[in-house]
Amino acid sequence: MKALAYLLGARALDAAREAEPGIRWPKPEEPLGPIATTEATAAAWRRWRDRGDMEAASPASERVPLLVPKRA
Repeated sequence: MKALAYLLGARALDAAREAEPGIRWPKPEEPLGPIATTEATAAAWRRWRDRGDMEAASPASERVPLLVPKRA
């Protein structure tokens, strides 16, 4: 139900923007990048970003142990 309300609300906002071209609607904010508090942290983020092997990472199910045992 919440998803339906969200989608209907988003569509209502789109319709309102299209109907009133003279109104200046605020632009969506830019997504925030990672927060680096030190130069070493910033360098680590840059290395991770430039490495570009996020697709090659193992799935989460292989990295994290299961909290609930599997049934036989």
